[in-house]
Amino acid sequence: MVSLSLLVQSRQLALAGRILKEANIAAVGEGCRGVPELIPQIDGPVPNTFVDCERILRTVPAWFGIETALMEYAIDSERYPTFVATEKKEVVAFLTAHKHSSQCWEVHCKALLPN
Repeated sequence: MVSLSLLVQSRQLALAGRILKEANIAAVGEGCRGVPELIPQIDGPVPNTFVDCERILRTVPAWFGIETALMEYAIDSERYPTFVATEKKEVVAFLTAHKHSSQCWEVHCKALLPN
């Protein structure tokens, strides 16, 4: 039997995912419609994100230069709901959300590959 709390959390995550996808579609604009391979795909929350998140975090040492903190963020990407952006089947960015209460979510960590 699924608890009411899990159902509410599922709906909230689904809504967050829909908002991210709609924002992605809105950001594309008219200019990119003819080049769909340049439009990042946003999915989530997705499981098994540790490897991709650690790889991305290591590309931005100015932000995530402390090894213990970097590893903690990578581990947290599997503990908390994580959304990923992919381009050409490669994860290029992620966002991990942390739920503090029924009405409060925090962006726990986000990073993207440098240009």
